Amino acid sequence: MTCKRCQARTPETFDKGILYLLAPIEHTVNKLERILTSHNTAYARDGSLLAVQIDKQLPTLTDILTKYLSHAELDNTRTLFVPEGDALSTSKIINAQSLATLLAKLTSGWLINMIQQNRLLVH
Repeated sequence: MTCKRCQARTPETFDKGILYLLAPIEHTVNKLERILTSHNTAYARDGSLLAVQIDKQLPTLTDILTKYLSHAELDNTRTLFVPEGDALSTSKIINAQSLATLLAKLTSGWLINMIQQNRLLVH
């Protein structure tokens, strides 16, 4: 979500919702399907678009995707997380980002918390 006054983005939460993955090539879509199926993750597919049901297992999924996808696949796959209760809309699509960016945000949560709580000390 973006602040209307200063355009700063508020921290995202990834508790429950749907993670949309749009891979650029069929090979990556099939690879994502194999990964999700082998880890018993619920998803639906419509062409190159995968809709993954997220229920607080996104950090685990982060490790799995980082392990099995190449850097190019992470950079070229577009993602959008829609929290439970929200609907997918054209105004939300502008917030789509690369899978690599999403995974970086998820793995840097500890640093964001430290900065927000003024616990980061620079000498």
